[in-house]
Amino acid sequence: MLASLPRDATGHALIELPDAEDQQPLDAPPGIEVTWLPRGRGGVPGRAVLAAAQDVPVPAGPVHGWVVGESAMAVALRRHWVRAGIPKNDVMFCGYWKAR
Repeated sequence: MLASLPRDATGHALIELPDAEDQQPLDAPPGIEVTWLPRGRGGVPGRAVLAAAQDVPVPAGPVHGWVVGESAMAVALRRHWVRAGIPKNDVMFCGYWKAR
């Protein structure tokens, strides 16, 4: 996804992973701030990225949100972004699984 963005794109990529050792090289435009969020084995999937995303201010102007991952996290983050002023049509979200 990040590699397909225009090279002048700006924004934030919050990537949650089980452990820091799972981090992989990414091809992202220089204006994308990538934050890795290792949750640790046994951590609740989606919790770290949802908390971090709520601390990222929504900039003025056209904004597009894209979130995929644990179902409850994807829905909660979409709701957060819509409440923060991003139009629903500008937020793509998909919950691929449900945490137990």
